[in-house]
Formats: sequence, C-alpha cells, structure tokens
Amino acid sequence: MGGLVPPIFFWRDAHTLSNLRVHLSLLPGSTYTRAERVRSAQAEREEIVDAIAQGDGDRAERAARLHISEGFRIRLKMLAEGSDD
Repeated sequence: MGGLVPPIFFWRDAHTLSNLRVHLSLLPGSTYTRAERVRSAQAEREEIVDAIAQGDGDRAERAARLHISEGFRIRLKMLAEGSDD
C-alpha cells in the first residue's frame, strides 16, 4: 500500500469517534470542568503528538491509552461524587 491508509480505516475511525460522542453526550458534565484534568489532558495530548511526530508508534499508543484511562478515572470520580459540573 506504499504507506497509504486505505479509506476503510478512515471510515471506521470516523464511525468510532461518532459513536463515542453519542455515548459521552449521555453523561452529565465534562471532565474538562476539572482544572486538574485540563492541565493533565493538555500534557497528555502533547505527548501523543510528539510521539507521532517522532514516528514512535508504540510511545504514541501508550500515551493515548494513558490519556483515555486518565479521563475515565476522572469520569468515574465525578460519577461517584454525583458531580455533573
């Protein structure tokens, strides 16, 4: 394929993101209402972008997984507290 990603992957990814948005819209509030999350998420996204720019797929995947798990951790904390900031 010469380094090109087949269009089916773009469709699948777009579909996955759309599905995620629908599910997240059912939850109250946003993890980004927490100052701690705003700071940590920015650093996490910068790590993902840097890893991609350096061509380090393994590092990018680890950083992406950390980003998702941290958001999930804070979301669970919000739900446990009954917070819908």
